[in-house]
Amino acid sequence: MGEKAELGWITSWRWVDDDVLMPRMLDVQVSRLGTVSQVDVSRGPERLDLEQPQLDAKKAESLVREGLAKQLAGRGRTTPDDLTIKAFTLKAVQREGIWRPAWLVNIAQGSQPMPTPGTPTSGMAELWQVDAVNGQVYDGADQPLKEG
Repeated sequence: MGEKAELGWITSWRWVDDDVLMPRMLDVQVSRLGTVSQVDVSRGPERLDLEQPQLDAKKAESLVREGLAKQLAGRGRTTPDDLTIKAFTLKAVQREGIWRPAWLVNIAQGSQPMPTPGTPTSGMAELWQVDAVNGQVYDGADQPLKEG
């Protein structure tokens, strides 16, 4: 937490079932004095019966690149040449009461290393999602991209 742990340390536990990150977590922040300063718990399910993913990471990255290009073109802009798009894990996501597997996809611009999810970065960095069953792309504000 900071370059020299100015705010202390954080330890995180995540649950994975059948290579899909489950919506359950535990984060414990420890101050520099060694005391627990924060605890964050999400009690989502440990296990879900999810549909089988139909898209691999490369396809999810391709769909994000296409969606971003269309979004930027609609604003009269082009896709930056120094854009890095990387699908890094499948996560169980609930939308409209239904749990589905979704690819988490980082988008970063520039020569900076790809950010670790949840870490602050300088420059453009966003987390998008792609439904791993039907290919629907969701932007950094978790809004579905429209076809067109």
